[in-house]
Amino acid sequence: MGGRIVGLENAGRAAIAEPEVEQIARAHYGVLAGDHDPRVALIRRLIDAADMVDRNVSTALNSNFQFLRGMRDGGALEDSDEDLLAEVGAELEAVTEDTSVWMHAYLLLAYHPLRDAEIAQYAQFAETGAGRALNRGLFDGFGRAYEDISYGLGRALALNMVAESL
Repeated sequence: MGGRIVGLENAGRAAIAEPEVEQIARAHYGVLAGDHDPRVALIRRLIDAADMVDRNVSTALNSNFQFLRGMRDGGALEDSDEDLLAEVGAELEAVTEDTSVWMHAYLLLAYHPLRDAEIAQYAQFAETGAGRALNRGLFDGFGRAYEDISYGLGRALALNMVAESL
C-alpha cells in the first residue's frame, strides 16, 4: 500500500499545482468539513498523527527566514535577525490556517481513490513509533533542503538587485 500512496501523493501534487485544481480542492474540503464528513475526520487523523500542519508551517517559516537572511547577506536588506524573525513570525497565524486548509484539500484529492479503511490503516501506521520516526526523518531532510535553497535564492536575488542598481 505504501507505494500506491506515494504514487497518489505525487499525482495529487502535480494536479494541485494547477491553480484551478487547487481552488476546486479547497472548495471541496470546505463543503465536506462543513458537513462533518467522516472522510475529513480520517484525513484529519492522519494529519494530526504525522504532525503535518505544524511541521509544514515550521518548514515554511524557516524557509522564509532563510530567504530574508539571504537577501540581507546579499546586500538588499539591512534588517537584523530579530527584525527578520519578527517579520516572519507575524505570518504564523495566516500560514498555519492556509497550510491546514491546503493540507486537507491536497490529501482529500490525492487519497480520493483509497477506501476509508486504507486511509485509517495509513493513519494507524502514522501513529506508531515507526511512523512518527519516518515522518520526522522526511520532514527534517526536506526542511534543511528548503532552507538551503531559500537562502541561496534570497542571496542570488539580492546580488542581482544590487548589481542592477549599480
